[in-house]
Amino acid sequence: MISKHQQNLTILKFTKYIRKYLRRHEKILIVILGEILRFSGIARLISHYNERIRIPGCYILVYHRVADERHESVSASVKNFSRQISFLNKYFSIITMERLINSIKNREPLPLNSIVITFDDGYKDVFTNAYPILKKYNIPATVFITTDYIEGSGVRGQGSRMKMDLPLAPCPLPLIMLSWEDILEMIGNNISIGSHSVSHPKLSLIADDEVEIEVKKSKDIIQRHIKRDITCFSYPYGGRVFFNEKIKEMLKRNGYQCACSTIYGINDLNSDLFELKRIPIEYYEDETIFMIKVFGLLNPLARFMDRFL
Repeated sequence: MISKHQQNLTILKFTKYIRKYLRRHEKILIVILGEILRFSGIARLISHYNERIRIPGCYILVYHRVADERHESVSASVKNFSRQISFLNKYFSIITMERLINSIKNREPLPLNSIVITFDDGYKDVFTNAYPILKKYNIPATVFITTDYIEGSGVRGQGSRMKMDLPLAPCPLPLIMLSWEDILEMIGNNISIGSHSVSHPKLSLIADDEVEIEVKKSKDIIQRHIKRDITCFSYPYGGRVFFNEKIKEMLKRNGYQCACSTIYGINDLNSDLFELKRIPIEYYEDETIFMIKVFGLLNPLARFMDRFL
């Protein structure tokens, strides 16, 4: 006979295996769900009633790169990004991060079907590929930059903790990352800038004094270059385990008004301004998967995985 203790251990091991499997294959599960919705006709039905759908809150989309070369990180091809922005411009109210902050702080109603667009890290193709499309539609966005890489203080594998989506061979960062000239051009045309730290560490795993340097120094560097106040922060890596209440308090002390995570979901007037949820846009996503994401059909799955996995 198997003892109760052994049964519990077996169940625990099986549960851990399932959690690990689902996390590892999360993208595949989303694609499968997208195909189910497509072939069941639900996606077509949603597409038919696009103009009647009402989203009760605000989604924040996050990209890292917009480039035709396939990248591991959160990204889109130039063609897909152009289609996505055109779709959002037609069916959503694309607002600034500042508008979202003010609505939550003052409990003012958000525009119907609100969306905020963000980019993390500060890759060059945000300027060369994404910015012209945003400018064409007069759409606002926020770019969160990691200042070590904008400053050009190293090459791949040198001078920072950030895991970069770069070529394998050493490559001068100015060819890969934004320059201050790029940033100044964008902020004159509806693009705001936020901090993504100095060196992209996992903030919850470093000493408090190092965290203070990461949030304060990055803010000071950006403000010195662009002559504007920096009030928005994006947590490097962004999952729940990479920030905590102490880090939130440090951000508030240093004059930040909000911080974005990578926790999947929608934001409303009751959201924690220092734990804003975002939706990652992946390179493999077609129009159907993008549509079911922005219309909230993946929210139940995301809540389940966030709670239990």
